[in-house]
Amino acid sequence: IRDNEWLMAIKGRIAIPGGLCEFDLPGYHYWLHQSCEHRQSDLKQWAAPLQTVCNALEIILRLLRSSGAPKPQQAMQGQYHQSLNGTSRTFALAIPLLQPARRFRVGLTYLLFRVADSIEDAADVPCSRKIELLSRLETALDVAAQLPSSDQFIGLWPADTAVEQLMRATPRLLQLFHELPTAHATAIRRSLCGTLRGMQAFLSGSAGTDRQISIESISDLRLYCYYVAGVVGEMLTALFVDHCPALAAREAEMMHLAVSF
Repeated sequence: IRDNEWLMAIKGRIAIPGGLCEFDLPGYHYWLHQSCEHRQSDLKQWAAPLQTVCNALEIILRLLRSSGAPKPQQAMQGQYHQSLNGTSRTFALAIPLLQPARRFRVGLTYLLFRVADSIEDAADVPCSRKIELLSRLETALDVAAQLPSSDQFIGLWPADTAVEQLMRATPRLLQLFHELPTAHATAIRRSLCGTLRGMQAFLSGSAGTDRQISIESISDLRLYCYYVAGVVGEMLTALFVDHCPALAAREAEMMHLAVSF
C-alpha cells in the first residue's frame, strides 16, 4: 500500500479540510464513479497484504479465549458510570479529579440533578406533566418512600439518547442515593428538594401559556438561577465540610460564598 502513490496522495490530503475536492484529487473522484464491483475489487486487492496479519490475530484471540474459564461478573455501579459518561456537561469534567468516595457521591448527586434538568428541559411536554414528575422525584427522596418504576420517567426524550437512558435508570440512582451515609443523604436531599420545588414553582407560573418557564424580571432570573445552580454550591460546600472536619471552623464563611461557588 505504501508503494501506491495514488493511495498515499489521498492519505496526505484526507486530514486537510477540503483536501479531497475534485480539483485536488480528480483521480479519486473518477474512481468513486466507477462501478461497485470495480471498487470492491480494488479494495480487496489493497487489503490483501493485511489478511495474513488478520488471520494471525484471529488465531491468537481464539487461543486466548479458549484457554480461560468464563465467569459471570457484575459491574458495581455500572449504570452510574455509564450515565455519567453519557450525559455529562462542563461541571462534570471536575468530578473524576475528586477522591473515590467523594467522586461517587458528587457524581451520583450530579446525575439526580440531571434527571430534574431533563424533566424540566423536555420539549413538547406539558407543564402539568413536568410538575407531576418533579413532585414524584421529590417524594422518592424521602427515607421511607417506595422506589418508583422506570416506566414513570421514560418517554420524555428520544429512545436512543443518553438522556432517555438516564431517565430509565432513575430508580437505580435513587436506590444508590438511599444507600449513602445519613449526613450526606440529608445534605443532598435538602438541596435537591429545593431545586425540585423551585422548578415546580416556575413551571406552575407558566401553566396555561405557551412558555415552559415564566421569568418576568431580573429578580425572577436570580431566583431561578439560585434554584438550578446556587443550591448546588451550598450542597457541595456541606459535603466537603463533612468530609474534611478541619473546614468546620470556616463553614459559616464558606456557606456565605457557597451560592456564587
